[in-house]
Amino acid sequence: MSLRAIAIDDEPIALQVVTTFAKRVPFLDLVDTFDSPFEAQPMLEAGDIDLLFLDINMPDLSGIEFLRSLAQPPLVIFTTAYEQYALEGFELDAVDYLLKPYAFERFLKAVTKAKKMKGGVTDASQEPTTPTVRLPTAEDYIFVKVEHQTVRIPLDKLLFVEGQKDYLKLYLEDRARPVMTLKSMRSMVEVLQPFGFLRIHRSYLIPVHRLDSFKKNQVQIGEHTLPIGDTYQATFQEKVVKGGV
Repeated sequence: MSLRAIAIDDEPIALQVVTTFAKRVPFLDLVDTFDSPFEAQPMLEAGDIDLLFLDINMPDLSGIEFLRSLAQPPLVIFTTAYEQYALEGFELDAVDYLLKPYAFERFLKAVTKAKKMKGGVTDASQEPTTPTVRLPTAEDYIFVKVEHQTVRIPLDKLLFVEGQKDYLKLYLEDRARPVMTLKSMRSMVEVLQPFGFLRIHRSYLIPVHRLDSFKKNQVQIGEHTLPIGDTYQATFQEKVVKGGV
């Protein structure tokens, strides 16, 4: 059984996370995403959507208010950065409540619960037991906030990510200067890990397929030499040297 789903969130990168994670779940069909609940309403009223990923804190109308306005709402998984809405969300019979930033494993748990509520798991072999990895293509991208605008980052052009305090620098092969955005390294790891990115240092996240060479304590990506942190050595050995990525 497949679940037809849509996602509503006013943040482009949040929608990208749902889109990326949904591609890794065989029984989940994310048919569309919306940045406003009003744009999604006609599709929901048509009655052929099984599952709704719904942000709560949105400028035009809160997710909770929107859900209450629906005559026959589908199953709902709330996605929000604000923990204080959890109780109210569950009082509306939500399937689950994903607190941003969330990992794929947490996402998988929520959608599996939704599938069981919809009709039960009919084929356990279809459930992904471990996260899958694929190389990014020209169609894969994320959005990041840069000052007063939102910038599209093509993942197949991304060389590596460098963390500097509360900011991240994204180095792209077709840009002379890195793109700087206010975002945590942890949340970026969760978004990029499905595309073969690996954290090799507290401050560095790399796409393994971009590696030109490596030594015991450093890697080379083009003209960039990056360190491998001591606490990341074991993971690097397992994922790269032994070919686990």
